[in-house]
Order: sequence, then structure tokens, then C-alpha cells
Amino acid sequence: MKKFIPLLFVLLWLGGLSSCGSNGGGNAFEKPSVFFSTMEQLTLEVAYEPGAEPFTGNLPNTQNIWTITEANLNALFDGRAKEPTITVPKTTTEMTALEAQSQTGWTTDEILALAGKARKNQSTATHSRFLLLFVKGYYEEDGATNSGVIGVSLTGTTVIAMFKDVIQATGSHPNGAVPKFVEQATIVHESAHALGLVNTGIPMAATHQDTAHGAHCDDPDCVMYWSNEGAGDLVSFIQNYLVTSSYVMFDAKCLNDARTYQP
Repeated sequence: MKKFIPLLFVLLWLGGLSSCGSNGGGNAFEKPSVFFSTMEQLTLEVAYEPGAEPFTGNLPNTQNIWTITEANLNALFDGRAKEPTITVPKTTTEMTALEAQSQTGWTTDEILALAGKARKNQSTATHSRFLLLFVKGYYEEDGATNSGVIGVSLTGTTVIAMFKDVIQATGSHPNGAVPKFVEQATIVHESAHALGLVNTGIPMAATHQDTAHGAHCDDPDCVMYWSNEGAGDLVSFIQNYLVTSSYVMFDAKCLNDARTYQP
């Protein structure tokens, strides 16, 4: 039986949860010791079914919405002796359109099965590939549907599932930016888990793990924090990024963990 680690995420709002880890196996090249030693390229591959298309286009400041994910991944490797080339798709034409899956629920095994069909390339020692699957429906754990899970990172793999129905239910904003930031922040959060944060492969340079909430940071201003105090705080967290040209959502301790890790 596969073990599911129920972890909450910074984007706790309207009673919703974002689950961060589910055991999914993986291969020898999908682990932090590879990401932070021999990896020269990191490519995000994105696949989606009809009705679950990722948000694309520009933010109010004219930057592409996927710049958020790109900036945060680059920030984790900034200043290291080896800074990998990071490739993030920014339009749906750079992503893969899947057939309609017609599912209302997704188990870990079903996510992995879809990943096997959607993945174009396997990770190697020098070129890591993360696969983001955007699907309709909800995450299923222990036979029950959880309509609050925004995304899951399958532990030990580079597969991340994003549940578009949950993202679309996270509210609105006069310029429609909040759900876009919810989606991007979740991608950043789950990608960081896949890379080994917090203390799940990348050792801590200084103690900052919120052990009561699993692999999360104890800083409420960090994207790896387990939650905000409520919807109002969450909106404030997101709105900070609506008026700035800096989209790095990690705190200094998480960044330092990644930048100083020497496997």
C-alpha cells in the first residue's frame, strides 16, 4: 500500500488544502543528490486535458505568468558553482494537449499511469525533467475524494499533478490575478518539494523546518510555509506580488539550503 503524507500548504483558503507528497516511486536520477550535483539542465514539461489548461498570458506588469515559476527555480540555484539551465514553457503551444480523461477522481496510481503516457522524455544524470499534469477532478486518498487538494508532488518522482477544478474555485480578483498566482505558487511549492525542500533530501543549513507540519518552512512569509492564518492573509500574501517585479517566494533560509547544498 502506498503511503500518503498529508501536508498542508501556504495556500490554505476557503477551507482548501494543498497536499504535498504522495509516494510514487521514481528512478535513480530523480533525487536531490543528482539535482544538485550533476544536473546541467532542468526542463518543465506540462501536459493538460481539455478544460484544465494552465493559465498563460501576461500579468498586469506585462510579464508572462510563468515567469513566477521560472524566477523561483532559478533563485534556488543562483550563486551555486553549477547553475543549471532552466526551461519553463510559457504558452500552451509549448505544452502537450491530452485527450479528455473523463475522471472525477485521481489516485496516485492513476496519476502515474497518465504520466507514463504523457511524458516525452526521461530524466538523466545531466538533464532533469519535471512533468506537470493539469487535470480535471480531484485527488483521492484512502478511497475518499479530497476536493481541497490543489496539487500533489509524488515523492521520489518528478511528477506533479495539478487539480484545475480546485484552482478555479480559489476565488476572484478585479484583474483575475489571484487564481493565477494560486496556480503558480502551487507549482513553485510542489516543485521545491520534488527538489528536496524542506529537509527531504536537501539538508537544512539552519533549523527552520516546521516539524509539526512535515516538510515545511516555519516562516509565514515563505512559499514553503504550511499555511496562512486565513483567506485575508492569503490574499495579502498574493497581492504583494501583484505590485512587484520580484516574484521569488522563498525565504532566505530555504534559498540558503538549496544554494549551499553539496551532495
